[in-house]
Amino acid sequence: MRFSGKPRFYFNAHRTRLCFVLCLLAVFLLSMFGCASAIGTKKVGTAKVYRQVNTNALLEDQYSALSQNVLYRHDLKEQFKKDPQKIL
Repeated sequence: MRFSGKPRFYFNAHRTRLCFVLCLLAVFLLSMFGCASAIGTKKVGTAKVYRQVNTNALLEDQYSALSQNVLYRHDLKEQFKKDPQKIL
């Protein structure tokens, strides 16, 4: 039987250290990318923002974001497209 000169526990200590480092790396990566925001923004002009915020059915053919939210919440979007007067 041949002896390599290194004790048997050397391999276990090396494996334990490697596992510890990999776990730390995994925790670091999850904390960095797991907390990233899924919502993004982009710059637009003030005139476009003003139009989007202040749009209404009287001034334009579109309805406001608040109206869109109410229609979506009550599942009336498709019905509104077919007959807007009835839904309003």
